[in-house]
Amino acid sequence: MLHRQPRNYMVGAAALTRGLPYCPSRRASQVIRPTASSHGRAEIAATGEGSDAATRLVISSSFTLAIQVQTSIRSINMLCLERLSPSLLSLKQLEHLDLSSNFLAKPSSRMSLFLGNMDNLRYLNLSGIPFTGTVPPQLGNLSKLQYLDLGKSYEMYSTDITWLTNLPVLQYLDMSGVNLSAVHDWPQNLNMIPSLRVIILSSCSLDSTNQSILYFNLTKLESLDLSWNIFNHKIGSSWFWKAKGLKYLNLHGSSLFGHLDNALENMTSLQFLDLSYNYNNNLAWTGNLTRNCSFEMVGNLKNLCSLEILDLTSNYISGDITVFMERFPQCTWEKLQGLHLGYNNFSGTLTNFIGNFINLRRLELNSNNLNGRIPPSLGNCTRLTIIDISGNKMAGPLPQQVQYLTSLSTLHVNSNNLSGSLPTGIGALAKLTYLDISNNHFSD
Repeated sequence: MLHRQPRNYMVGAAALTRGLPYCPSRRASQVIRPTASSHGRAEIAATGEGSDAATRLVISSSFTLAIQVQTSIRSINMLCLERLSPSLLSLKQLEHLDLSSNFLAKPSSRMSLFLGNMDNLRYLNLSGIPFTGTVPPQLGNLSKLQYLDLGKSYEMYSTDITWLTNLPVLQYLDMSGVNLSAVHDWPQNLNMIPSLRVIILSSCSLDSTNQSILYFNLTKLESLDLSWNIFNHKIGSSWFWKAKGLKYLNLHGSSLFGHLDNALENMTSLQFLDLSYNYNNNLAWTGNLTRNCSFEMVGNLKNLCSLEILDLTSNYISGDITVFMERFPQCTWEKLQGLHLGYNNFSGTLTNFIGNFINLRRLELNSNNLNGRIPPSLGNCTRLTIIDISGNKMAGPLPQQVQYLTSLSTLHVNSNNLSGSLPTGIGALAKLTYLDISNNHFSD
């Protein structure tokens, strides 16, 4: 069975990539220096030796950084720099600085220490720049900073992040890709910044979320991304369950396992929950699992009245699919938009209960052990754009009610035991661009 790529969900930042930007010319004069200001705009310019590169970087009076790079070949949205000039310090009034997705050539690829002296900054975005070496603790001098993005810095590391506690009004922090394997007290450090609303620490080589926090201060925290770390411990003991105001929680590929117990009962604001690809040790969600991870999650969904997206892809979860769905409280039925349960061991028959989720956009039940027929009530879910029930043991015909799914763009029902004729109304699905009914027993 072809294993499809996992979805990319983004909050506040683009999906992570490791590619380096294209540089139009290495001959260009690439040191950024401020030029004379005119009409309330401070202009920073660098011009190449030939016609192959001409670069102008503009900082407007509203302190929004705009980068325009024109070449004779194409227009691109990054700037190729040899180094950042300390002359930027002359912009004492600067509040907003965005240098993201630029290329700094070695050996000048370490983060410039002078950035820690731009103490009027509220916004600093250095994401996607291939810096190397340690994150300079001088960034802790930026006491007015509200937004700090150091994400996608895969060659940077830090052994001490206590400097973050000197940023008392910080609301957004992205250090994805920065190696923090030597920082074991990172939750305690972050807990000393109660203004934080968004924390993104994906792919940081973190090894635990088991730390004890006696007095929890992150009461404003709404979004937490700890995906692609290797925690390898029980999920129920994690500190983040104390963040009861969370709306977004991404634990994709973090090697968590065990019993959720009552961890979700207080997460009444949670809209997005991604526990996918925790298959290394099997996440105990419902039913009887291998490796002695058995658990019946009775009642734990009852207060998730804000839930819109649930992703449990590839966890080898077992149990009856209808029993699982019936645990969603009625307050969730009209809010749930994405249900991703592919690559598990769910069994049983998909019943008409699925028709209660009338605002579903995406339903993925592929690669399980489901049998029985596709319920006609699926036609109630008229906002569905993607259905994937491939790789099961479902039989019978496609229900005629499929014709009511006028928003449907993708339908995977391949590799089942479906039979009969295709519904005549399927030809009216004007938005359907991908249809796979292979490896079934359809008569036409």
